[in-house]
Amino acid sequence: MKSTQLAMALLGRELRERYLSTFAGLAWVLITPVMLLAIYAFVFVELLGARFGNRVGGDVIAFLALGMWPWHAFADSLARGTSALTGNAALIGQIAIPRVWLVLVPTLGAALIHTASFVLVLLILLIMGRLQMGAGAWVAMVAYGLIVVNAAALSLLLAPLNVFFRDVGTLLPQILTFWMLLTPIFFDRALLRADLGEWLALNPMTGLVEALRAGLLHDQVDLTTLYSPLLFTLVLTLCSVIAARRFLARIEDFL
Repeated sequence: MKSTQLAMALLGRELRERYLSTFAGLAWVLITPVMLLAIYAFVFVELLGARFGNRVGGDVIAFLALGMWPWHAFADSLARGTSALTGNAALIGQIAIPRVWLVLVPTLGAALIHTASFVLVLLILLIMGRLQMGAGAWVAMVAYGLIVVNAAALSLLLAPLNVFFRDVGTLLPQILTFWMLLTPIFFDRALLRADLGEWLALNPMTGLVEALRAGLLHDQVDLTTLYSPLLFTLVLTLCSVIAARRFLARIEDFL
């Protein structure tokens, strides 16, 4: 069996074990976005009376959704990829498959499921009249794609480290929580002090989330906002490929 065919088989197993083995199966992917949007509407609009600049009511829901779903896709994909080698220790050395696939399959599998959920969210927001599906949507798609690529590249960096140093997997949830708080998901960076906003701009996820929102909420087409995130993604991908070639061949003795 070719390695690509085996990778597709592993992807199918990943999706079956994670979703189709539950009672509701893949229906949870459809139910969860609707439930979370309802929770956002109740908590942030009705209970807190949230204000995000000049966005109120349904605009708050759209603002939060366009930040939360891409972040969940990134964080969950990264977490699955980071633990992939230790979780598949029994397969290593027994099947002829490039070890990079053992990392990328769970990473991309999680991203695939979250993308399906995100598409449903976008359809709901479009029906609500909260999105602008013009040329800016293409910029948003590129930004979302870069988020997924960043998750895959970081997984290739962290998965071998998690084999050599098991504290990596333990610390990752705390790091992701801190990283999320530094990303403009629950706040608008334009409302912060100028110096603080400039510091938060150094976060590579900041530009991607803001480009995604600008494209879908305001139909803005400004490719210059993607220059820095794209450069970061290219450098990160190059580093991950180099690290994978160097370290993945040495992990068997440490599992």
